Amino acid sequence: MILRTCGVDVFDWGIEYLIVDWTDESISKIVASGKINGDFESKDFQKILKKMLKIFKVDVTTIDSGGHKTEYVYTFCEKYKKIFAIKGVCPSSDKIVDSVTTVRQNLKLYMVAFRNAKRRLVDINKVEIEVNDIFALAVISKEIASLK
Repeated sequence: MILRTCGVDVFDWGIEYLIVDWTDESISKIVASGKINGDFESKDFQKILKKMLKIFKVDVTTIDSGGHKTEYVYTFCEKYKKIFAIKGVCPSSDKIVDSVTTVRQNLKLYMVAFRNAKRRLVDINKVEIEVNDIFALAVISKEIASLK
């Protein structure tokens, strides 16, 4: 393993996450996945998420900031150097990271093309598979790590 990433999708009921190990050949292996019930607005809930990332020794995490928890995701992400806020956009090219914008002084928002991330995962696996958003988030995390 050269990189461990985590993708997090935020819902009203809590989060869904996927932790993936990547090799230098872009081969992936799922380390952990699951759901955590709770309210992302809660500091206690955010502590649970941060502790999980620490226990699994995650290198890079992306959190989808879409929806009505956006400000809470921004506040959480701006505290940490390796946790990034993302927002899905329609792709303007074949890139996964379409653009980066500064939302706050200490927070960049990565505009990402979920469709392109899903396509990349299909290409890596060399087989047509159903790819949902949580798998795409793992690819997006890897892509953002490569930009650093």
